[in-house]
Amino acid sequence: MADPLQAALNEALNSLVQTRPENPVEFLAHKFAELANATEEEAEDPRIAASHAKRRLNVYAEPMRFDPNDGWEPPVHPKSDEAKSAIAAVMQRNFLLNTLDGEQQEILKNAFLEKNVSAGTTIITQGDEGDNFYIIHKGICEIFVKGVGLVLTCREGDSFGELALMYDAPRAATVVAKTDCDLLALDRITFKRILMDTTMRKRELYKNFLERVPILESLTSVERLTLADALEEAEYDEGDFIIEEGDEGTSFYLIMDGECKCTKKNGEAEEVEVFRRLTTGDYFGEIALLRKQPRAASIIATQRVKTVSIEEEAFVRLLGPLEDILKRNMSSYDAWQQKANAIPADDTADTQ
Repeated sequence: MADPLQAALNEALNSLVQTRPENPVEFLAHKFAELANATEEEAEDPRIAASHAKRRLNVYAEPMRFDPNDGWEPPVHPKSDEAKSAIAAVMQRNFLLNTLDGEQQEILKNAFLEKNVSAGTTIITQGDEGDNFYIIHKGICEIFVKGVGLVLTCREGDSFGELALMYDAPRAATVVAKTDCDLLALDRITFKRILMDTTMRKRELYKNFLERVPILESLTSVERLTLADALEEAEYDEGDFIIEEGDEGTSFYLIMDGECKCTKKNGEAEEVEVFRRLTTGDYFGEIALLRKQPRAASIIATQRVKTVSIEEEAFVRLLGPLEDILKRNMSSYDAWQQKANAIPADDTADTQ
């Protein structure tokens, strides 16, 4: 028998994905109240319980679980160089795919299947289980939502269908070909396996880095994972300023690859190095999570650098004020308050 808590959560989240309300919190509150009333009805009448159970089984798919040692091999579908170029262009724009490494992107390019559909063809139907992620190679598609109508027109290079695959949720909209279309379709299993593998590896890597940051030592393991999921990647070329002396500090950074130097301007406005070089695994700007104040030094890339970062506002939205988290350990809280109040402030001093 399905876990009733998991079933309720699934149904509420599926409704959230499909309706996309302006106030998600209020929507979920009403949804859980509705589910609570339904549960009371089920307790009173077994026929209602059976009806609800059947409907829920039809609404959401069982989350996919993979055995890394099951011998799975990604599919390979021959395609033109033009089609491969179209896939590569979409990957660079898509927030899910542009973080994949070269090998993973090549696997996905080979796994896409070319599909031709005629004008008027329904490609996906709202409420159905997701089967493919699509890229429009040629043609125009229209997206409709029940009760709303036409919400979006997609053209060459646009993509759709990834949300249902990501969250094991029903399709949130119906997509119809307005013209004859050449589509590129990626099957659900390949999509999930490649993205899940990438997501889980990066999540674990980020969590391990976060465990080394003293100001975050009071976070629980779950909170670190939540924070790891919210980190944003960025890349900088040699000579780029990642943060600049005097600017207001709003973000905390981890260096994933590359090297940076810490500098301050001297009397002649020249950048002078004031700290050791920062490399992979080092971090800076952590005081920005506790208090907004001018940066005490500049951090400049000395080679190609990849970072992940999070803004203070996003941190608060996820976990609440860092000040409250630090209060779990009052000695740590007092030490960081003294550091934040120090003048001049130097949020690179504890870089490791």
